[in-house]
Amino acid sequence: MAADDVIYGLLLFLSIPFGLTLRTISNSVYREILCTASGLVLVVLVCRQHAIHALFLSTTNTVLILIFSKNRYLHIYSFILCFSYLAFFRTCHLFGIPKPSSHSNAVQLILTLKLVGVATEVVETRKLRDQSSCDPDNKAAALKYKYTQIDYSWPRLLSYSWCYIGALTGPFYTCRTYQDMLANQADNLPLWSDLKERLKPFPVCAVIFLLLSWTVSVQSAREEAFYEETSVLYRWFYLFFLFIWFRVRFYCAWVLAECIAVTAGLGAYPVISKPKSGGGPTDLQALEDIDVSSKENKTVYNFEAIRNILPYDCETSTSVRETIRKWNMCVQWWLVAHVYKNIPVQNKLARGVVLMAISSFWHGIHPGYYATLMSAPFLILAEDLMEKSVRSQLSNAKLIRLYDIISTIITMRCFEYYAVGVFFLQYNEIWRFWSSLYFYGHFATILCILGAQVLLKLIPKPKSDNHRK
Repeated sequence: MAADDVIYGLLLFLSIPFGLTLRTISNSVYREILCTASGLVLVVLVCRQHAIHALFLSTTNTVLILIFSKNRYLHIYSFILCFSYLAFFRTCHLFGIPKPSSHSNAVQLILTLKLVGVATEVVETRKLRDQSSCDPDNKAAALKYKYTQIDYSWPRLLSYSWCYIGALTGPFYTCRTYQDMLANQADNLPLWSDLKERLKPFPVCAVIFLLLSWTVSVQSAREEAFYEETSVLYRWFYLFFLFIWFRVRFYCAWVLAECIAVTAGLGAYPVISKPKSGGGPTDLQALEDIDVSSKENKTVYNFEAIRNILPYDCETSTSVRETIRKWNMCVQWWLVAHVYKNIPVQNKLARGVVLMAISSFWHGIHPGYYATLMSAPFLILAEDLMEKSVRSQLSNAKLIRLYDIISTIITMRCFEYYAVGVFFLQYNEIWRFWSSLYFYGHFATILCILGAQVLLKLIPKPKSDNHRK
């Protein structure tokens, strides 16, 4: 394990108890200053000289917001700015600027989402404020404005951008969620019970990660001897364990990142407000009812707003779609809210392809990201067709259960096969590995799509009422 990875892990661990210290400070201004200062220190320690990229982009985006805060296209300007800079960030070495480290890349990824997200929040804040002012009887707009509006002064914008929570590896959270954390002085937050629940899978995942780190590596699979001296079966099992290493690595990082947010009180909302990963409360009327109810503090909170990963669900899901939804959940919310819903195309497959193309660009410029992520819409299409042509036709509960078990196994095998793109990144290495496995994943996906369509044509359609008459 590299020294930078050790430092990275230690900083994640140390950030967890730091949140408890933060909670002891009652003054929200001091807490905000401490969040900002510690975030800057954290980013500089991890990124070193490459931290200048994050500082430059966040400052530039803040200036953009202050200048165009009244413009309804502000979020589009911010999107263009941040994603253009992301392209420069990935190619700056071509201009003689030192190439950023992988950890610097992780910081830049999360920062990009936050900056585009806060620009959208500014647009929504002004829009709802105008609606409420023009129509005082519009209670829905007034309610939404009350619980989603943000302070977009330059200190708040920079503080949100540089906050230590989520700076290294997520989770993504909105500026409003950050604002609510600073204002929330509740002393009945379920910090310890929530930490215990989230940390349950960590020991097992950490042990597996350490063991596999000494056993498998992407670098070994790049060597000529790997292909000359191993069988297809060996390479398949090697990929099997390599993908386990990949998954538990992210499970560990994201579980710790969630715990950092929990100890600081970030993402704590009343259970009855139905908080959603990334977006926060979805039942705003419930929040209003709490505000006007008894002063006794009997509100039950949870931290679902910063829930980023569900390891058990990812491992046992019977569906490609559900597995994707349980993986990096806060980023999934951002992609749907800021990209998917704004794609001017009705066809689901086309929208999925556009979404994954943008997601691929966000992850990196290497061909491997596109090879992996662009496969998702076609996997979902194959799954949906198989669901219609096979599972929906089964009436026996045992056969349905058997189908689900087989589906779980196949789902994970598909993910590990297509993950080769993320492992190797370069086209020639991806092609070599896939070809050494005879492209079984691609053939299986195509076979499911075509086979399911044939089955759907063979299944007799139910007769209409008119025909019966």
